[in-house]
Amino acid sequence: MLPVPLDVAWWAGAVVASAGLALLVWAGCPVLGFRLPDADRQKVFSIRVGVVLNLSGLAVVALAVLLSPPR
Repeated sequence: MLPVPLDVAWWAGAVVASAGLALLVWAGCPVLGFRLPDADRQKVFSIRVGVVLNLSGLAVVALAVLLSPPR
């Protein structure tokens, strides 16, 4: 079990990584309700933000685990 500050960091990182993954999944969905230029702009934004959120969330999770005291 992680200490409380690292536990909070782990959960926060997991939530951020999940939001980034959700944006990446949404960017892969077909265009249904928007004009093509608008949909392209939204998808490019979603991909860029999704990658940043996913990688930063995973980095926080990994750092929380690596900084935890040994068992």
